[in-house]
Amino acid sequence: HNGVQVLSDEADYDRYCYFVAGTVGYMATELVVDFYRLPGSVADRLLDTCEACGRGLQKTNIVKDFPKDLVRGVSFLPDRWMREVDGAPLALDGAPTQWKHMVLDNVMGELRTSVDYVLALPYSAAGYRMASLLCLLPAYQTILLAAQRQESLFTRDHRVKISRETLTQCMLDAQSMVTDNRAILQYGHDIERAINVAFNGRA
Repeated sequence: HNGVQVLSDEADYDRYCYFVAGTVGYMATELVVDFYRLPGSVADRLLDTCEACGRGLQKTNIVKDFPKDLVRGVSFLPDRWMREVDGAPLALDGAPTQWKHMVLDNVMGELRTSVDYVLALPYSAAGYRMASLLCLLPAYQTILLAAQRQESLFTRDHRVKISRETLTQCMLDAQSMVTDNRAILQYGHDIERAINVAFNGRA
């Protein structure tokens, strides 16, 4: 696409994000299972969901850094998706709302699984739960910001970087909910509702 290298399809997109970040999730999870001496049933749940955590964070970065990647001559969003919109995002010519919603919902699917990962961690692993939330909450807020700025997504005005104030609030929220699974679930539901409002005008 006009000198921009792209991944072929969604499977390649997932595979790339796995190798870049999912492998780190596996390593960290294995260390945590060993350090906290977690039982096999918990370890299995964590290992089943850790790959999505890494992919979700990487996909968040891909949305955030889309124009910067184009400057380097690459796009990590798959070619199959780009062909659906005649490659317009690769020229920073935007994209239909439904397409942008699809791209963000793909990330949100990974973040939903990331919540399952955090919930599987026992409260006794508070330090690692906190570290996980400090990755998850800013990712949620970044995708929410992308939804709220959807008109400028994949255009020359593409700006998806949360403020220091938002990041500080993520830290405070993580502290308040680190041992409160209901609050973590509610946080995710609230973000999804806000994204739906941004796209559809209703929850």
